[in-house]
Amino acid sequence: MVISINDKIRKEFNKSIFYAISKLEQLDIADREELIRLFLLDHYKVSFLDSLITTDSKLIQKFNEPIEEIIDDCLYDQAFLYTILENSFTFDKLAIISKIIIMEELELQKQDSKLMNISKLHVFDKIAYSFNYDLESFKEYYVDSLNKKDTEADILVITFIVDKLLEYRKNNYNGFKKFILEFIKTYYKWTSFVKNNFKQEYLYKKEHIYLEIIDRYSLDNLISLIENNYAFLSTLVDSYLYYTTTERDISESIVEEYFYNNTSEEIQKKLQLKRD
Repeated sequence: MVISINDKIRKEFNKSIFYAISKLEQLDIADREELIRLFLLDHYKVSFLDSLITTDSKLIQKFNEPIEEIIDDCLYDQAFLYTILENSFTFDKLAIISKIIIMEELELQKQDSKLMNISKLHVFDKIAYSFNYDLESFKEYYVDSLNKKDTEADILVITFIVDKLLEYRKNNYNGFKKFILEFIKTYYKWTSFVKNNFKQEYLYKKEHIYLEIIDRYSLDNLISLIENNYAFLSTLVDSYLYYTTTERDISESIVEEYFYNNTSEEIQKKLQLKRD
């Protein structure tokens, strides 16, 4: 993910309300106003999304005023400034995937011009919080969400990635197939290892079924099945993210060795896996 100047500023100020106000007071008026514009961006994002959820338009009525007047209110109304900073801190602490979802919703609701009017720094958030279609980004979203200690963060990431991939296949089917193949490779290696080296209850019933399907279906038929089976695709994405980012007692090299010693050449060829 791109780390923008906006994120660096947020991290600098996001220590406490009193710290942020103290830092602002040390700046000249021009720099202070520029930073307040950034915090107002975050305040607007959070308030706008809240207004959609609650259908309470009062949350964003303030932004019907000229932006210069809103900035003046921040400078001279400390209670209002507290609210702005609290919402900025709230946005900053969100998982990357949550920020991406917010940015996409704001674009869908045609709010970009409003945000650009608040601050041109909005463009940096647009770049930083755009969904990236690559495996390393998927892993970054997953790890970041787990680190934010949100109990449902991993579910949100998996669901969002699956939905994005199903959308992606409409314009780039070959790219979609490459992603699916990578997920299948990781899933098959680890799940077959667990199946054959641990007790039966270590796997869900559906995982035994998925392994059998991978064994029996041709690659093209397998991919066709997966793209039309949301639960199967979700399981593959979940397993891929877990096994490629989580520390485990069993090393990947052991699993790799087991796979090549205990899997038919036919399966290895189908999954396009060859020993280096």
